[in-house]
Amino acid sequence: MPLSKVLQYERHGDPRRVLKLSEKVVSDSPGVGEVLVRWIASPINPIDLGKISGHYPTRIELPCIGGSEGVGLVEKIGAGVKSMTVGDRVIPFTIRNPTWTNYAIVKADDLRTVDKHLKIEFAATLLINPPTAYCMLKEYAHLERGDYIIQNCANSAVGQYVVQLAREWGYKTINLVRDRAEINHAMEMLRNLGADVVLTENQFEKKQKDVVKSLHGPVKLALNAAGGHSALLVSSALDRGGTMVTYGEMSGENPEFLTSSFIFKDIKAVGFALMDFFEHPGNEAKCDEMFRQLQELNINKRLVVPEMDEWGVVDFSKAITRAVEGGHPKQLLILDTVL
Repeated sequence: MPLSKVLQYERHGDPRRVLKLSEKVVSDSPGVGEVLVRWIASPINPIDLGKISGHYPTRIELPCIGGSEGVGLVEKIGAGVKSMTVGDRVIPFTIRNPTWTNYAIVKADDLRTVDKHLKIEFAATLLINPPTAYCMLKEYAHLERGDYIIQNCANSAVGQYVVQLAREWGYKTINLVRDRAEINHAMEMLRNLGADVVLTENQFEKKQKDVVKSLHGPVKLALNAAGGHSALLVSSALDRGGTMVTYGEMSGENPEFLTSSFIFKDIKAVGFALMDFFEHPGNEAKCDEMFRQLQELNINKRLVVPEMDEWGVVDFSKAITRAVEGGHPKQLLILDTVL
């Protein structure tokens, strides 16, 4: 049985204090419908920090190995597994299975195979951010070429994927970023990805009417990851009948709205939860097509992965610290160098 390094926590609290590196013997005999996965790389996501700190809405049984996303290799398959074979690259299709471990027995139905030509950084982060951007653009508004999308937190990983997918599909984007030091680099990065309008929130608030008047199409969709006053900025830019989709609350504040936007512009405000979309019984074909398109775009260099800091698992504490601090690129843990 393989000896696996694991990053786990025995109590909830500050991830910088409660997460520990240890070793655990893992079974190498997958049961019916199961496979043995050798995890290669896994990012640190906000959802991981939420689980560790105890702020995740679902109860976590302790002790618990961290991680919710990653890419790995199938080492062994159990009886009845037909969807994959030894040597296949796989990613999770749920956030229930921990990934901060060298080895794990996982249900085959909880995994998806991915193309071996994908960059490791993209494959390891394919479960959450690219599908979030894809679904919000596809599911909540009837967008046509030339229509506009406005988003806050535009320099986030999801925001960068929104810009790139919108560019591919002929949509225009208005991108708001928080006012902070060295934001010019992020703004230029967004322009290089294909963003049409890039402004700080203060800049947009001062000249919102002029910006909206200058557009050559309707603003049909607003994407909100910040909450608070930032949500008001993007929702108030919507045209009549537009929709704001909330998928995060980075400010820690409930979103603000103008009452007049609901009464006189008939806007809608909805929330998006990716795992609910994945688990909906009628979405299997949509998910297959989505992952096919996302992988194809990455292989053809039309969908690039956001900047990341890479760390060996022994340096996990540095990666966790940067993830908790914020203001840094996504942190990627390299669990194995086999690829």
